[in-house]
Amino acid sequence: MMTETASNTTTNHSSSLPYLACPIPGVSMEIQQQLQLVHNYILCPLSLMIVACSLLGNLFLIASVMRLKAKAHHSLTYFSSLAVSDLIWSIVQFCRCVADYLGIYHCSPRILRILFVPLGALSFCGTLSNLIILSMDRYRAISKPLWYRNHMTQSRATRDAIITWLLSLMTACVISPILIPSVSQTQPYLYQAAWITFIIFFSVCNLVVIVCHVKIYKATRGHRNNIIPQCHAQQTAALLQRERKITKTLTLIMITFVSSYFPPLVISIILRLIGYFPLYVILSQLYVVFLSLNGLLNPMICFVKNESLQRSLRDLFKCRCTARD
Repeated sequence: MMTETASNTTTNHSSSLPYLACPIPGVSMEIQQQLQLVHNYILCPLSLMIVACSLLGNLFLIASVMRLKAKAHHSLTYFSSLAVSDLIWSIVQFCRCVADYLGIYHCSPRILRILFVPLGALSFCGTLSNLIILSMDRYRAISKPLWYRNHMTQSRATRDAIITWLLSLMTACVISPILIPSVSQTQPYLYQAAWITFIIFFSVCNLVVIVCHVKIYKATRGHRNNIIPQCHAQQTAALLQRERKITKTLTLIMITFVSSYFPPLVISIILRLIGYFPLYVILSQLYVVFLSLNGLLNPMICFVKNESLQRSLRDLFKCRCTARD
């Protein structure tokens, strides 16, 4: 009789708390129940809300840039490419949040992670790669404004974005195994190769971005000290002012990226290296909140700092309203 009661109690808990269907090793059942309540009623709804807003924001940004077409500044092509990576992340995390809430994500890693892991890796690689081409684009625009105006075209920006995504796709395929802990035991050489590739890719991306921003800072100081006082051409001065405004937008996006990506990334790497996977599983939903904030804030920054995008978005809604009438 006592056995049946205990069995019924376990069944009831398992139905109400999905994690108990696949317990986390090394964590007591009581703590798992408390964590599941926090997960179900705080973290998961918060994540879904952020991811849904991020999804809409990036869709609006891409639609606004496409509506501008030839009138759009070349850098907006790169910002829309960055929005695509945020869009991929939003879609993946929306599906993951639903699966996590239902308690099937950690219980069915082979099925769901085959879909989620490569796309998540692609979004991460795409974000870093797009930040590189944005930084290089801003350096060219600030250091050589006249050359940039005469030589930079929309087709060239589109070509750069396509090449960036092809490289991101190849890199994502290589580094995906590091997101699957079981690979470290079943295929250790593949796991080590993925980690080496990730470290090289991550280090090179950050180095390029830092170098570009240092050069942008030096070029800006050079313009203030030399070009602007001696420049009689108002056209060059206006051109520099516009490019600096776009550069400030990129700077805000970089600050957002560092603030949202680095803390979860560093913590997750440390936990995986020391082999304490249970805590990583517990904190995984909190990571989603931090990482999804980046995808939400990026389109907001672009719209706030760019008047042409604001006008395009207003026109987009006007067209929808007119079509309905």
